[in-house]
Amino acid sequence: TVDMSNKPDWLLAANPKGAVPVLKLPSGQYLADSGAICELLEEGFPSPSLKAQDEADMSVAAGVFGSMARYYKNKHAEDEATTKADLLGSLDEIESHLARKGGDGPFFGGAHFNARDCQFAPQLHIMSVIIPDVKGFDPIEGRRALEKYRNAMYEVKAFKDSVVRDEIIKT
Repeated sequence: TVDMSNKPDWLLAANPKGAVPVLKLPSGQYLADSGAICELLEEGFPSPSLKAQDEADMSVAAGVFGSMARYYKNKHAEDEATTKADLLGSLDEIESHLARKGGDGPFFGGAHFNARDCQFAPQLHIMSVIIPDVKGFDPIEGRRALEKYRNAMYEVKAFKDSVVRDEIIKT
């Protein structure tokens, strides 16, 4: 566990941005890209597979974190409506994609987390903390598939054990 309010020197040396996840490789080098970490884990531990069975899973939520960051960091009233619409449009796209999957389960991987879920769930958690805190509303509320996803992700032990605490995100 890393205290993100007091980032250790080894983390800053491994990733100057101080972001997680970071994986130390046998060579001593660090890998700081969650997608690359998922691929490496898939190669080493192919069962159960983390690979997305539906290629659309990997692309559907690709821009949502950037949209969220632009919206919550926006300080210009004239850009507020546009940045908010970009975020909500991205969420609507994800909502439609998850709803189309129907009864397969709440996640991109159906009943089980896949690589896309490993990337998206932390982003959704951060969004669920930051947007209500900064903008005063929950962008997930009323999006049934995303609400189901968010509720289910908090029941995944690996996610619960590794999620960044709300108070750290708000700093």
